Amino acid sequence: MYILQLDNKENTGKTFRFETVVENNANPLHKNKTSYVRILEVYYLGKNSYQILTIDSYFSHEDNSQGQLIKKISDLFDNIKLQTDAENSIIKITNTTELKLRWKEISSQIFKTNRGTELENYFKAIDNLLDNTEELISFFGSYKMFGMLFNGHVGEYEDYTKKQRTIYLESFEAIETLTFQNKTEEIIIKTNGINEGRYTGNGIFTYRNNNIVEGFVEENKDNYHLKHSLLWIG
Repeated sequence: MYILQLDNKENTGKTFRFETVVENNANPLHKNKTSYVRILEVYYLGKNSYQILTIDSYFSHEDNSQGQLIKKISDLFDNIKLQTDAENSIIKITNTTELKLRWKEISSQIFKTNRGTELENYFKAIDNLLDNTEELISFFGSYKMFGMLFNGHVGEYEDYTKKQRTIYLESFEAIETLTFQNKTEEIIIKTNGINEGRYTGNGIFTYRNNNIVEGFVEENKDNYHLKHSLLWIG
């Protein structure tokens, strides 16, 4: 049996609402919370390849200068093309050349009005990310990016009576346990990930008629508490 997250037909697309809420708990007296909403169109291009278009986004602090800067930087990821393996984990980003050219344009525009050592270091980190294939794949596979869709949860499972399997979360060097609940035309996957002392995460994903319809994940990493949600909206 296969669990597929998108109809396996070329040029067919689905629209999803993604939201990530980040709470910084470094200072117990002043917890900083931000949220980021994206509306994504995901197209199947054939041969396990996909195109992901961000058609709308909202950042909770985009009315201030820092929020506006983050919004401009996030435009880099508005058009991503990738390829997955049989279990729907990302194995290749197929438009890295386009991303590098787009980043050169975006960073040049930002540097016209913004300067500083912190910003320059941040931009160098993005340069390094785009030049490192493994890190780039890991980044896009994280739950804050596209890991709610492309997460290694799917594949061929001949024996559902076992109810569990484990996968490796590259982004956090953590082991994630998947627990399956089968209903009529519906499969619910509960996840539990752990890397002692560094990362914990719990989630639930609902697949109906071979398509993901909803997902929710909570993560704790260092001083951060993150909530990720996914909803199929069309």
